[in-house]
Amino acid sequence: MKVNKFVRVLLALVLLIPLVAGCGEVKNNDGASGTVTKAAQDNKELYAQNSYELEDVYVTITTDNTADMKAVDAWNIEAAYPKPEISVRFDYGKPASDTTGVIPNAVLSQRGSSASLAVLKSYKIKLSDGAALWNGQKTLNLNKHPYDLTRIRNKVCLDLISMFDHTFSMRTQFCHLYVRDLNSSNKEYRDYGLYTHVEEPGKNYLKARGLSANSYMYKAKNFDFNADFNVIRNIEDPAYDKTKFEQILSIEGVEEHSRLIEMLKAVNDESQDIDDVIAKYFDRENYVTWIAMNLLLGNTDTDVANFILLSPADQEKWYFMPWDYDDALGKVYQPGADISWMATYLRDGVAMYWKSPLHRRFLEEPQNLADVTAKVEELSSIATDQVLKEKIDRCYASTSSLAKSLPDLVLMKEGNASVQLYESEIARLRTAVDEGRRIYYEGLKKPMPFELKDVIQGGDKFTFTWGESYDFDGEQLSYDFTLSTTADFSDVIAKKQNLKETSVRLDPLAPGTYYWKVEVVDSSGNRQVSYSSYFDEEAGDDYYGVNQLTVK
Repeated sequence: MKVNKFVRVLLALVLLIPLVAGCGEVKNNDGASGTVTKAAQDNKELYAQNSYELEDVYVTITTDNTADMKAVDAWNIEAAYPKPEISVRFDYGKPASDTTGVIPNAVLSQRGSSASLAVLKSYKIKLSDGAALWNGQKTLNLNKHPYDLTRIRNKVCLDLISMFDHTFSMRTQFCHLYVRDLNSSNKEYRDYGLYTHVEEPGKNYLKARGLSANSYMYKAKNFDFNADFNVIRNIEDPAYDKTKFEQILSIEGVEEHSRLIEMLKAVNDESQDIDDVIAKYFDRENYVTWIAMNLLLGNTDTDVANFILLSPADQEKWYFMPWDYDDALGKVYQPGADISWMATYLRDGVAMYWKSPLHRRFLEEPQNLADVTAKVEELSSIATDQVLKEKIDRCYASTSSLAKSLPDLVLMKEGNASVQLYESEIARLRTAVDEGRRIYYEGLKKPMPFELKDVIQGGDKFTFTWGESYDFDGEQLSYDFTLSTTADFSDVIAKKQNLKETSVRLDPLAPGTYYWKVEVVDSSGNRQVSYSSYFDEEAGDDYYGVNQLTVK
């Protein structure tokens, strides 16, 4: 059968298309050649919508509710019942004038964990199916940020992150919230003050970035990449418990965990080269950028929480996404802050990641640490003093009048602060990125934290053991051991210093309760504690770097 010239050309083009599509594609990170899926990327155009102006948001509690705003606000993380939800009418830009026959278009509930213990609450508003989206988004996360004196850290950081390549950010918006209750005698709107909306990581988030809604997505709650396979199981496992699973990782994407479990097994397999593990399971540029930006921005709350793991449906690699930066930019040092609850190593740069097998194994490799350092320098050339100052000044101009007036003024008083301290903290914030960079380099001079292990009783002797520390400079390390009858070590009964081994043997101990700690010291005199901790349930106090021992 003859084929005319036009058909022959058309067939040739059809056969050529796959070859052309492959041009410009590169080898997989693990070295295998062939067609690869393009790395998942953020949509930078979305952040052109980010405004520093206040958006007026109006919420009307409709008459079809069995609960009210008082019940919503009464809930906190310690409550033994679920968060109350109420039906509301959501409007923005201008208030709704009608007070009868108001049809709800959203559901409101409280949001946050520790934030739920604050006097002023944060809220989540989910728009109903069919309701008009708000700036292309279906969920509003209205954050009060009650423990950030400036109230702008989260937005400043997420806006900076949106400028960085190889990472994702979130759309943000300052909001002025007004609430009225049609079930009350006073149907006027009440001023709820200043909030910061942060984009919800979910299906709409993925869609806005050209990613499949069937992607894997987890929000870390208490997750350090250790392989706790008693809890992290797949859904077909008879022992799978979703409630326990979500105490570690909140499921924001598909509920199928085989990809996560495979990655965790590799991360915790010390026989596998960590660079091979990274190449196979992670987007390396994204991972290095995530570590570097957290160190530069000083987010001390990303060791086990406040990040999102994303694995798009069409590839097997994992990406780190940011979530919640109101603890960044030196917040632990703001006026009135109590840092006694916080382990000292969490304020020592990379030391905060040392408990994680993923981060520890990666950073122990000199070239990987060099890449992180290079990325810290690269990002600091983007988030310059001038850029930071401009963002802080624009945020301050929009929010300061609300932050310094009721109801938000209550948060300053609750935090033992004042308007004067607020102003001084805003000024200090302008140098916070430089401070984060300085802390990163200072942290590299210190030994890394380690684990206090078991106490072994053999005959009438007690052997205390701990893990080895690591020193980036390769200095000689020694250990100081202390034993006490009190958790605050006010009654020391044994002390051994300048130990070269990672254990110490003591004579018999009388029955009772004891507390022990170990500090590592390098040859330059820099000290570090272990990352073990003891929690006194009766007093509600954490003792970092301490283990308890009961002798019967």
